[in-house]
Amino acid sequence: RNIGLFCFNKLLGSWLKHHADNLHGQLSQHNIGEITAGTFQSWMQKIVHENKDLKSLFQQEVDRRGIKSRWEILNQCAALALQESKKKFDTLIIDEMQDFQDISWFPLLDSSLEGGWKDGRWSLFGDYSRQSIAVNANTIDEAGLEEDLRGFGAYPVKLPLNINCRNTK
Repeated sequence: RNIGLFCFNKLLGSWLKHHADNLHGQLSQHNIGEITAGTFQSWMQKIVHENKDLKSLFQQEVDRRGIKSRWEILNQCAALALQESKKKFDTLIIDEMQDFQDISWFPLLDSSLEGGWKDGRWSLFGDYSRQSIAVNANTIDEAGLEEDLRGFGAYPVKLPLNINCRNTK
């Protein structure tokens, strides 16, 4: 299985990547597939930079439209990379989903997942009740997340995780 394990936060992304790489190394003899872990943004950059033409297009567009348009251009180039790629994740896991503040990522995630949101294997973890998130026009709140997923034909099951495993408070 090829697994995508993503988050938004750079520090958490580094931690996830480090531990996923270690786990993959330990299990390599079992032919488990590939674990791609880190921030979603770093993965988008990776798939764009793997394609010489898209890497060039990305840089040309940033030069033409300006650095403030960098993320929008990256989203567009990543969508093109996914159209050309035959490689998809068998399972997609996103931690700290409440931090994913860009609804334009939903189609990218859908395209990256075998079966998409509707028929794919995925898990999203988020704490919408204990977070102080900057609200903007693209903010994905809990109700909006469920509505967006239904727009892709997916009907998520919501399970509360009541045990705090990060600290003792």
